[in-house]
Amino acid sequence: MALQSDYTAGTITIAANGTAVTGTGTGWLTAGFQVGDLLFANGWVGVVLSVNSNTSLTLAQPWRGGALNGAPYRLRYQSDGSRFSAQARALINLLGGSGNFEAFAGLVGAANRVPIFTGVGTMSAVDRATMLDTVLGLGSPGTKGIDLLQSTTTLNALSRLGPVLGGSIPVPSGAGVGLADGDFNSINIPGVYTIASNWINGPLGAASTGYAAIMVVLARSFSNGYVQIVHLNGGEVWKRHTSESGGTAWPNAWERIPRTVSANTWSQSQMIDGGTSSMSWQVTRSDAQAGLGVVISGEGLVGQVGSITNHPFIFRTNTAERMRISEGGQVTIGTTVPITTTSGTNTGHYFEAGGRYHRRSNGYQPFIQSRLNTAGACQEFYFDYTQVGTIGVNSTATSYNTSSDYRLKENVEPLISFTLTAEQFDLLDDCLLRVMTYRPVSYSWISTGELSRGFIAHELQQVAPHAVAGEKDEMRNVGTITIPEHTVEVEDPETGGLVERIVPVQEIAKSYEGDLASYREGSTWEKTHEEPVYQGVDTSKLVADLTAALQSLTVLMLEQAAAIEGLKARVAAIEAAG
Repeated sequence: MALQSDYTAGTITIAANGTAVTGTGTGWLTAGFQVGDLLFANGWVGVVLSVNSNTSLTLAQPWRGGALNGAPYRLRYQSDGSRFSAQARALINLLGGSGNFEAFAGLVGAANRVPIFTGVGTMSAVDRATMLDTVLGLGSPGTKGIDLLQSTTTLNALSRLGPVLGGSIPVPSGAGVGLADGDFNSINIPGVYTIASNWINGPLGAASTGYAAIMVVLARSFSNGYVQIVHLNGGEVWKRHTSESGGTAWPNAWERIPRTVSANTWSQSQMIDGGTSSMSWQVTRSDAQAGLGVVISGEGLVGQVGSITNHPFIFRTNTAERMRISEGGQVTIGTTVPITTTSGTNTGHYFEAGGRYHRRSNGYQPFIQSRLNTAGACQEFYFDYTQVGTIGVNSTATSYNTSSDYRLKENVEPLISFTLTAEQFDLLDDCLLRVMTYRPVSYSWISTGELSRGFIAHELQQVAPHAVAGEKDEMRNVGTITIPEHTVEVEDPETGGLVERIVPVQEIAKSYEGDLASYREGSTWEKTHEEPVYQGVDTSKLVADLTAALQSLTVLMLEQAAAIEGLKARVAAIEAAG
């Protein structure tokens, strides 16, 4: 069988002016076709730019032979000789075109001498020590370059170079000294490093925290003294030290290096690690006004003070405990132990974590509550989310109101139904007539279905307004108050002077339009919904009416009893006369 000169297996498809050739039944990659091979089809020739797979190749120029679909073709290999000749010619042009090849060929070699370029197309041979020291900037020519060249590791090279710094600062894992990123405790090789991303055991806390900083590590030549210095991008500088051999442990706390400018503020958290020992942080003043001042501020006026272990948080004045927050969330004020109703004589305030509150005093009024300027509720009582009562005040009296709004009730029925004739009406005085206008009813609470007895507030309000609080069908608008961004002056803890601080925009939900007067000028209120204000009845305010009616009824009964006795006497006299 005769050897084929070209590859013709399968068919090809190609668009007019396209470069992508698709084969059907072809095996171009397996057949070993390469760049430079030739494609023949429809009387035209294309040069292969790349062979992508057995059924795909790309041409170097657009196909001029018109669109082909399932057409026959020929692929012809370019000879290796022509490929080698082209490559060799390109190399000769590269080497000889600039004169570099001729310059290199003109050098005379000698021991410990290396070629360097002295100009375009010119070279000379210099001593290798001189070249290294000059190129690396290590001072006057000598042996430092040879010493560095003979280093076997990066660490060995660093020890031979001595104290040098220059160029881009790498992250620890990219310094080639066997360090890994992420833990400040593990960085014990002297050098300068870029710190990025999350790290633990750093100046901002032991937990994983994001950093953008430069870190300097120093070490004594005896390997028994190490210092870490961290320069944060924000300008803060922190340091710590250890005398552990090899820098394998860092028992000493990070220290923030203060700056001698008024902007020396603690913008990040500081962790003081005392190991297993207890620690205290104190500020001592040498003047007569001894004391401790603490200013806590941040975005949105948010501050945090607390303990991170299972111990109470205690506030003292003049060494005496005044307030305590226990590890369980209970709060005591003015007493060091909780107040109970079954024992003890301690006075003060005690807040349980679940919301219960105890208060006890010895003498004085144990509870004082006041409302300025306007009459209304001093205290509101809710069951779940429904108001069920209030304690309200006006300029002369206090009302203890139980919710009696008709909107809370259903199945309302009178407890008694009656009518009075004109004669009966004339028999009753004002006290009795007033009580007769009251309409006691039975009803069910809509929220619970519980059966109860009482009054409908707006009905009772018509005849006993002094005993009813609120208005029938009253609603109030509920919304959000927005306080605009503004600037306030606060005391600088370092200089004692006033500095300006921007307070960002704040929003206060569940507010009422009338509350605006209590907030900064320029604040706005936006209504979100309405909620009912339920009427209440203080039945104690009916006692006077009921007492008067009872007294009037008693007098009436006594008068009727006297009249009956008189009638009995007359009847007896008549009977005796008969």
